[in-house]
Amino acid sequence: DNINLEHNYSLDDDVLTHRINIDGKKLDGMLSPDRILDDTQIIRLKNNGLTHVDFTGYDKLNLLYAMIIEDNPIRTVNIPSLINFLSGTYPDKNLTRFKMEYIPNENFNEEHVEYIKNNINVDSDLEITITPLSQ
Repeated sequence: DNINLEHNYSLDDDVLTHRINIDGKKLDGMLSPDRILDDTQIIRLKNNGLTHVDFTGYDKLNLLYAMIIEDNPIRTVNIPSLINFLSGTYPDKNLTRFKMEYIPNENFNEEHVEYIKNNINVDSDLEITITPLSQ
């Protein structure tokens, strides 16, 4: 699973699934959605030094069912892009789990998290976990 910005394919119930797991690799920012295959089902970014996240363009990933961003020192978030990404505004959305950790500060804190949760339009059982990073 510890890949270097490559794609990982695995067999799951006789179906080829596509996931991206990047652990401990320095990233300057989020992966460009243009570089992610449309059939990606899981994205996990762990311990990559991410300080800002922007989900612009991620709404094209209709088969994505889990987005996990953990152990990154996130201090700023493009809130409109996150709300759009989490909202059920496109018909074939499969996203069921979103997890993100952040470092609370004046640019992103619990008030922002509540704003996001209050402004998403979700018609599914989407599990959203946005919590402060454990120190």
